Formats: sequence, structure tokens, C-alpha cells
Amino acid sequence: MDGSFTEEVLRLNPAKELGAPPKERALAGRMNVEYIPAFYGAFTEYTAVAEMRPGIGEEVAIGEFILQRDVKVFDFSVFSRAPHNKWSDNYRHTRYDFIEQMEKEISRRVLPYEKQRQYISTQIVAEYLKEYFGCEAVIYRSSVVSGPSAENPNIVILPRAESFVGGDTAVLKYQRF
Repeated sequence: MDGSFTEEVLRLNPAKELGAPPKERALAGRMNVEYIPAFYGAFTEYTAVAEMRPGIGEEVAIGEFILQRDVKVFDFSVFSRAPHNKWSDNYRHTRYDFIEQMEKEISRRVLPYEKQRQYISTQIVAEYLKEYFGCEAVIYRSSVVSGPSAENPNIVILPRAESFVGGDTAVLKYQRF
């Protein structure tokens, strides 16, 4: 970085600094293509930090965000949270198989050099959910924090015309590693 991102800058406008990046700095992610900003978050501090993968001695800032309105969400993690025997008999159908397979694909670990090609399918699904179903966010399991009892959901707020956050909607917390 160029050194312009300081604790003082962060404290002045945490929602802007920790929110979705400006389009010229938006990198390709699981659910967005390069130059199309999306806001990625986690439901726990532990998962948020794990997703950032900080090095020893690095500092991270964690923001607690509050949505300004209700959003339509597609939750890929719903089947992985429910005991398999509770839903499989009632909902065994090719559509649910597809959703389960897509959830595994979204939550799959991807190495940095694989991102460009491995994210194409999940980016297409995100765009499909947004355009055809009006979804504004997607919940999926973390690829970094795993295990059957792990509290690991992530959320991505998909790109849209208006701002992702507004006003004082972020509370800051700092951790050093």
C-alpha cells in the first residue's frame, strides 16, 4: 500500500474504509468480477480474521456493520447447517442437489494463483441470483474456517447502484497478530 491507510483515516470514516472497495481497486472474488465491487463480510470476528489471513505482526481492523434496510439473501449454507437426515428425504430433488453442489463449490478453498479461473462459475451464479431472483446478498460457508460445528458463515453483498453502507454504520475493533 502507499501508506495513506492509517488508523486516523480509518477512524474518520470506518464504513467507507472497511466497506466495498472503489471500482478501480476491486479485485475478482468468489462472487464478483474484477472492477465490480462487492462487500465481503463474516458473521464472527474469528472467521473475518481467518479470511484475511494476516501475517505475524500484522494489524487488522474489524468493522461491525448494520444493514440500513432489509435485503433479499440466498443462503447456500442452510443445507449444511441442517442435519442431513432432516431434509434429504423430503427435499431430494435435482434442484437441491445442484444447490448443495454449488454451495460446496463456493466454499471450496482456492489458491491465489487459481482465483481467475476457479471463480468464474461462482461469479456467474451470483450474477444469476442477482438478475433473475433479485438477490442482493449471498451467504456461504468459509473455505478457511471449516468443520462440522464451525461457526463460519460469510456474506457477500452483491454490487448494486446505491452505496453499500451509509453514515456511521461500522463499529471498529483492532487485533494484532
